[in-house]
Amino acid sequence: MSDVNSSKPDSQITPTAERYHDLEDFLAETMELRDWLSLTVTSSGSFDVGLMASTSFGKLLDALPIPALLIDVTYKVTFANAACGLMSDNYSAIQGIPFCSLVPKPRNAEKALTILKRVFNSRRLIVAEAILEIDARKIWGRLYFRSIRMATDRYILLIIEDLTSEKTQLVLKNKTNMIHQAERTKLKNMCLDRGKRLTQTSEQLCQEVLKHEQTESALKLEEERSAILAERIPSAVIFVTPAGRLTRPNTNFKEWFLTECAFPYPDLSAQGDTGSLEDGPDFCNQLTQWLTAETAADCSTRIVFQQSGTDREATCSAVKLTNGEYLVMCEPTK
Repeated sequence: MSDVNSSKPDSQITPTAERYHDLEDFLAETMELRDWLSLTVTSSGSFDVGLMASTSFGKLLDALPIPALLIDVTYKVTFANAACGLMSDNYSAIQGIPFCSLVPKPRNAEKALTILKRVFNSRRLIVAEAILEIDARKIWGRLYFRSIRMATDRYILLIIEDLTSEKTQLVLKNKTNMIHQAERTKLKNMCLDRGKRLTQTSEQLCQEVLKHEQTESALKLEEERSAILAERIPSAVIFVTPAGRLTRPNTNFKEWFLTECAFPYPDLSAQGDTGSLEDGPDFCNQLTQWLTAETAADCSTRIVFQQSGTDREATCSAVKLTNGEYLVMCEPTK
């Protein structure tokens, strides 16, 4: 057993910081891969990245199930692992080209270059999302930029998480939601429009009903006024419709001309104040015959008729109203 109190020679003590080339590497997040590289470096102290596939680290990258790239300080892709075949069958053609050329839009390519510079300068992990285009095939990826060191050379290890399927589903979902939202908005606007029109129609109907009620009230008032005036006039008054029907006789007319007559004349008011041309008194028959043949708006005549076996005579004057009826006033002269 070794003595826990024994100390090793100074030459064998290697502080953790001395594994990095400077304190900045120690404080940053740069991954030191010196122990992963079993091959001899070049005379300049750099590592031949072309031999990456044969190293333990290269084999580890090829074993990853997701695409991984190595990018050098000139921002070119120096290595692409086997999983890059998921992005393109000709993924080996990626090696040696500028990484920014994989970003389709110039504006986004500039952003990608800015990220690479930041990673090299800060040596810290940066995560970003971007669309990459390889052999005319576009993928949406979440990109993990990690600073690494191999011998004296520094690189960026880029891990690509393919989000194309998720982003496509998200885009389709958003599109579907937009369509549904547009349909809901359209339906809502249709309901609001129909509700507004129904409200307007209801208001118009209420106004029409109110006008109708007002008109009925006005007509009723006019009828009452006409009835009162007809009763106050000392003459016999009756109305004759365009069809020759007698209607609304006043009391004088009933007493003077309807004392002896067959149905329905004995009580016109009980029959809606309406009489018939048939089987009526002689006076009423002559009155209706005169007015149905008359065309003048204002006319008068003398009617000789039989009443209770007696010859009688009456003077009648008629005025045509706007509704086509005649207002008739009669005075017995004999």
